[in-house]
Amino acid sequence: MLTFVATFNSILPSFILIFCGWALRYWNILSDDFLEGASRLIFYIALPAMITLKFYEVSPGHLVPWLQLGYCTLITSTLILGIWWISHRSSADRSTVGVIVQGATRSNFAVMGLYLAKALFGTAGLVNATLLMVATIPLNNVTSIVVMSRYAPASQKENRPLLRLILGNPLILSLAVVPLIWIKPPVPAPILSVAHDLASLSLPLALIAIGGSLHLATGVKYLKNGGITVLLKLIVVPIVLTGGAIAMGLRGLDLASVVLFGATPTATASYVLSKKFEADSALSGWIIAVSTVGSLVTLPIFIIGLRAARLIP
Repeated sequence: MLTFVATFNSILPSFILIFCGWALRYWNILSDDFLEGASRLIFYIALPAMITLKFYEVSPGHLVPWLQLGYCTLITSTLILGIWWISHRSSADRSTVGVIVQGATRSNFAVMGLYLAKALFGTAGLVNATLLMVATIPLNNVTSIVVMSRYAPASQKENRPLLRLILGNPLILSLAVVPLIWIKPPVPAPILSVAHDLASLSLPLALIAIGGSLHLATGVKYLKNGGITVLLKLIVVPIVLTGGAIAMGLRGLDLASVVLFGATPTATASYVLSKKFEADSALSGWIIAVSTVGSLVTLPIFIIGLRAARLIP
């Protein structure tokens, strides 16, 4: 019972922030322009600043979890390819293929995962989750761009070179600072102070922006593709990732970060990419909204179950 209460108390604040964002948008306190500007601030400045700061603060003696990184890269790549193949074979509407692949495999780990890692496991959990992003950021972003480009209209393929889209992604660019873990160049105190302010801003603001961007469409036309995608994202993918990680011998924070990566809902950035490539963005928005709400149930189940089995802290 204590495990359930402690876990739910740690997870609930993130969903309260998401609900606050939804309520503020519903009451027209937050406008679409504000949410768009906030999303750009988070994506281009706040999150990269936070990731850079966390890499800088990692102790040079901290062991890089190579087994965790390698396992997550291999299994997630396999899941992406498998879901891509199945959706390509079964979907009559090619504009939905990339949306389904993104929806089932692109996790909101950079926002919700990091927030929950700190809430559930403290600073050590946040550091471990940050290191896991060395694998998950390029994997999620590169594969999403490749898949979405594959089914984009011809004009989009011509106007949006893949390499430029990939290298222009600020989260991918933020990985260039990984060597700071060992180099540790001196940074003036005022710059570090600003970086801490941006880092503290990024996660709460991102969760509020997620809530404000949720649109729970009721159209039955989304139930088939959207429902299957949400089931894959919230149940199948985390079970496969978690089961394989346990079999590989991952325990403690290494296992906890993998679980959070697998069980967090679909990333809101997938909606933006769907619009860029003229895919079915309405379906993408439905998947994001339903997976976010559904994860309020599924996420605690995974965390509580693993804590009860003493596999994670």
